[in-house]
Amino acid sequence: MRRLLAFFVALWGLSSCTSDITFTFHKNTSSSFLVEVNMERLIYFLGDSIMKSYAEKDLDKKWKSIYEISKERRKPLTGKDTINLGKRTFIKGLYKDDSNIPYGFALKGDHLSQKEWVALGKTGQAEESITQYGSSFSSIFQWDGKTLFFFPEELLRIGTEKTSNNSSNEKDIDEEEEHSESELSKKIKSLYVIKTNLFCKFDRKIKSIQGNHPYLRQIDDHTLQFSFDALEEHPKKEFDSKIIIITK
Repeated sequence: MRRLLAFFVALWGLSSCTSDITFTFHKNTSSSFLVEVNMERLIYFLGDSIMKSYAEKDLDKKWKSIYEISKERRKPLTGKDTINLGKRTFIKGLYKDDSNIPYGFALKGDHLSQKEWVALGKTGQAEESITQYGSSFSSIFQWDGKTLFFFPEELLRIGTEKTSNNSSNEKDIDEEEEHSESELSKKIKSLYVIKTNLFCKFDRKIKSIQGNHPYLRQIDDHTLQFSFDALEEHPKKEFDSKIIIITK
């Protein structure tokens, strides 16, 4: 399982994905999450062979718990807390109706406490597992069941870290574009996208929002959206470093 997660975070870091992330903040102080990562841009450029080997053995079309996967691989989780967390964390592949090759993957977790978020961050290999972002949760969000403290800079910093290894590649792309706007250079340019659509949903209605950010907007009485591209230059003085959302 760790190898699988490390593979996914490597793909995620290739700057070729669109991620839809939904956090649901519950009134009992826990939170649930759903992450869907679309890698169609990467597949378009590199071909679908990169996903074929994972189509059947690792990315089922239906949700499968981390606990179930660990049992199938004969590497069962140990420890009461870890087993409990594994039973409430799920993964599946994203497929088109007429395809047996996934174009992405999805993860979800149900009613995780702050402590469990930290534990999730330690599930995979250090600094290589996609679940390392679990341990970043508490630096981005602080939730007490009624009030959410949201730190946008911490979220944008994760995006910057994911793209740092691609700086030399971006330079090569810029040089190529200066010489020619060939079809190949257009494909390469389109490959480099890390679009993130973050949704924050609340059991209770939103009462007030303190602070502002150009990426943040309210969708309805229960939902906020925060969307950005990690490769874009983010505004530095046009937003508050802390957003406070108070629910009824």
